[in-house]
Amino acid sequence: MSQKKCVTIYGYSDDLVEIENSQYKEDEIDCYDKAIRFFFVDGTIISICYVKGGVWKITHEAIGKAWYELTRCEDDDDDAYSDVFKINSEIISYEAFTPKAKPIQDIQEQNQEKSEKLIPNHIRLIFFGFEDTLFISCADQRFGDDDIIAASMLQAEAKEQGSGYKVFDTIGKPNQLMREFVEEETDKIPKFCITLTADSIIPKFQKQWLDKYYPGKITDLVGTSSPERKMKTMQIIASAYGVPSNKVLFVDDKYDTVAQAIKHGFCAMTTIEVMTKMYEKYGEKH
Repeated sequence: MSQKKCVTIYGYSDDLVEIENSQYKEDEIDCYDKAIRFFFVDGTIISICYVKGGVWKITHEAIGKAWYELTRCEDDDDDAYSDVFKINSEIISYEAFTPKAKPIQDIQEQNQEKSEKLIPNHIRLIFFGFEDTLFISCADQRFGDDDIIAASMLQAEAKEQGSGYKVFDTIGKPNQLMREFVEEETDKIPKFCITLTADSIIPKFQKQWLDKYYPGKITDLVGTSSPERKMKTMQIIASAYGVPSNKVLFVDDKYDTVAQAIKHGFCAMTTIEVMTKMYEKYGEKH
């Protein structure tokens, strides 16, 4: 298990669910006479409910990929009076429901039916990072000075129009697992690439590169100046498409940016999570 603090969920009093060590936008949920169902990045689903006898019970409805620990409250007279769930994965979202309104068996059956899909069925819009997500830098040829790269691209473009993107081919290659993910797992879902950039030179050639290696798959590429602006830009585009944040998936190689997206209400996965699930699903094909 990772040594970092894990997301922890438990009940308090008779009407509160507490969330600790999470980047999620809420750390306490008022839920008198309701149960709460949590959805995690790795595919885990749990529900927590205050039951007769005065104890908070947690049900593990779907097992994901992340490490977890469920500690049962065995004694109803225990001062803690709650099961405790710890997991090495982040919260995507939660829903409140009336106990027994959605039987656990139904959730398990639904989850089994969806097990072949790598992303939740409710996703309606996807954003990808560029470097080390759709594009993989060679270990000894990583992005360095953007000014030098931009100059090289402009020189290539001056010699032959439409060839500036070829500079990327000298420092990296397409992420094959991500390319298969885009082609096989995200059909009919609008997809954008969103990248950090200091100016508008490099994004033009990144879009050229995407059009070659992900032809017809990426709606557009958008350059932003900071991680904070990246979140705002995704909100603007999602709003234009009429898609709420909790139906938007963000995929990026940087864990802190993924956590920030979750904090803003987006669904989010790291590039490694997607690649791992693709390999597990398709194996040596890739």
